[in-house]
Amino acid sequence: MQNDVLLRLHRAHGHLPLRQLKHKVIHGLICVDEETAKIVKKASVLKCDGCSISKGVSTPLPKKAPPRHLRALELVVADDHGPHPPQMFGGAKYLQAFLDVYSKMCFLFENVRCDAISTVTNFRHLDALFRRVRGRSMLRLRTDQGSNFTSKEFTNCVAEAGAIRELSAPYLHGQIGHVERYWRTLMEAAWADIHTAKLPRTLVLRAAVARNFYLNRTYSADGTCPFLKCLGIRPRSKHEFVPFGCRGLAGVPSQLRAKDGKRAESVLNMGPDIDTVDSFMVLRLSNRRLLSRRNVQWYPDEFPGLPDRDGNIDDLSDVLPGSVEENHATESVPAAPATESEPVPPSQAAPAVQASQGDRKSTR
Repeated sequence: MQNDVLLRLHRAHGHLPLRQLKHKVIHGLICVDEETAKIVKKASVLKCDGCSISKGVSTPLPKKAPPRHLRALELVVADDHGPHPPQMFGGAKYLQAFLDVYSKMCFLFENVRCDAISTVTNFRHLDALFRRVRGRSMLRLRTDQGSNFTSKEFTNCVAEAGAIRELSAPYLHGQIGHVERYWRTLMEAAWADIHTAKLPRTLVLRAAVARNFYLNRTYSADGTCPFLKCLGIRPRSKHEFVPFGCRGLAGVPSQLRAKDGKRAESVLNMGPDIDTVDSFMVLRLSNRRLLSRRNVQWYPDEFPGLPDRDGNIDDLSDVLPGSVEENHATESVPAAPATESEPVPPSQAAPAVQASQGDRKSTR
C-alpha cells in the first residue's frame, strides 16, 4: 500500500528520483496530505520498472589498486588500438599492447591487420622472451572479447604456454582498465608530438612506439623503471631524450660518402632504433627515406615539418582527430613492444624498422 502511494506520486511528477521527491515534499513544493508526506520521508528505496528500463546505468567497477603481493608477469593485460590511417613506413594500421600490471612495462607491436595470426605471433614472441629472461611465462593473460583474442588459434596458443586466460565482460573495457589508461597516456602524447612537429598522421604509430620506449625506461624515485621491474635487468640503451620530429644533422658514414661530398645531411627524429645499439631512426628530408644513424647532432627546438616532393610543407589541417576515443576500436580491435630486450617479430611487428634494414641493403 505504501509503495503504491509512493510510486503513484513518483510517476505523476515525471519519475523524479527519490532524493528530489523527498526534497520537494519536505519544502512544500509538492502538496500532499500528512500521511503521504510521512510515507515519502520514511522511504529508503524506490523501485520503478520504467526507471530501471529507461534510466538504468552500469554498476561502477570498484576502485582499487593492484594487490601488493602481485609480482612481475603474474597479470598481463592485452588490448588493441586502431584502425589508424595506413602508416608511411610498413603500412601498419593497428597497435597491440601487452601490459604487465605489476611493473607497468608495455610491449607494443605494429600490425597491418587485426587478426588471430598477428596476435598469436606477438604472443609467442613475448612468451619466448619471458622464458629466456625470467625463466617462466606469464601467469594470467586478461583481454577483451575481440575476435582475435577469442579465436581458436589464440586460445590454443595460450593453453600451450600454460597461462590462464581471462576475458572481460562484453563491452566492459573497465575490467582491462590498466591498459585502457595506458592507451590514453600514450596516444595523447603521440598526437601531441605529431602536432608539435607538424607531421602527418601517417607517422602517429611511430611516435607512439618512440614514446613507449622512453616510458619503459623512465626511472622513478626508488631507482627502478618498468623495464627493470619486469625483466629483472637494467636497460642497456643510452638514448638521450630527444623530441620526436625535431631536426638533426646526421653524419654520413664514410663508406657511403661521395668523394668531396657532404659529411652530414638534414634529418628528422623518428625515435630510437630498437634493433641497433644506441642508434636513432631518422627520416632523411631529401628523399623521405627511413635510416638508422648513431652520430646525430640534434636541434630540439626546430620542427621544420615534412616537405613534399617539391619542398613544400604538407597540409596538416587534418592531423589531429576529434578525440583519442575516435581511434579506439571496440571489442574486436588490436593494440602495441619496443626495446632492445623487446625483440620484434620479423613478419608482423615494427615494419618501420624493417624498412630501415632494407634501406641499409640498398645503400650498400
